Amino acid sequence: MEQRQWDIGLQFAHLVSSLLSLLLLLWQVNGVIEHTTFLQSVMAPETARLFIWFLVFVPSVILLIGLNSQKPWPITTWKIYYQDFIPAPFLFIMLGWFFVASRESGSILEFYLPVLNPTDLAQLAVILLMAFAMKAGLSFSHTCANRIKMAFIGFLAFLWINIVMLRGIHHYTLIAYDSEILWHSPTVQMALSILWTICALAVMNIARRIQLRQLWILGAGLLAIVVIKLALKDLSGSSTLAGIVSFMAVGILMLLIGYLSPIPPVKKQLAADAKSEESSQ
Repeated sequence: MEQRQWDIGLQFAHLVSSLLSLLLLLWQVNGVIEHTTFLQSVMAPETARLFIWFLVFVPSVILLIGLNSQKPWPITTWKIYYQDFIPAPFLFIMLGWFFVASRESGSILEFYLPVLNPTDLAQLAVILLMAFAMKAGLSFSHTCANRIKMAFIGFLAFLWINIVMLRGIHHYTLIAYDSEILWHSPTVQMALSILWTICALAVMNIARRIQLRQLWILGAGLLAIVVIKLALKDLSGSSTLAGIVSFMAVGILMLLIGYLSPIPPVKKQLAADAKSEESSQ
């Protein structure tokens, strides 16, 4: 009985100490943001604050992933806490940072380059860390099917690609980085239609190569969304030049999809073809 109470007390101590470490990190971040001057000399103030949060929380997530991979003490003794409960708030804050950063333009004081700038690279690092965390089975992700994990990472990657493009349009065309203004911009709508069609082409081509019919249907669904958007949004505005360009580009890409990425056969058909080949030999 005493040993059980001692174990419960140790479990509670490990959990509380991790939460106190998280609160200490939050407190330290506030102090760093108030006194830092180096990052603000090369970035806009909003971008500098975001990047400081990134630099503070990411090492903690990397440490947790590494500990669960190597499994030293206390991971072996308190596995359920260090694999499921303790990483959860760190991963949740990191994922929340990703969505908050998506609303920022990522302005820097020097020449802006898409992807090769602190905000885009930091968001890409978050996606990779989430993938490694799921591979390590952190925060109950070991209970999820691999397809669910891949779908979640794919969603984050698709969102990141769109954000990179929207930031580039903002910096090079001086369109305000505001969701409503961007949505009503013909240039943005043209770029989105072409980008989504390219993504659909890539997904459907990968599905054809690995013979995964469900993935191909997902790409076809994205392509259907593009067609609906073309009819309801791109070609309905007063400025028709961008709509015509996007219509022609999407049409050419759809022809490529039909030629390069036909729908994979069902598994029964694949098995029948394999048997027919064996019988012919």
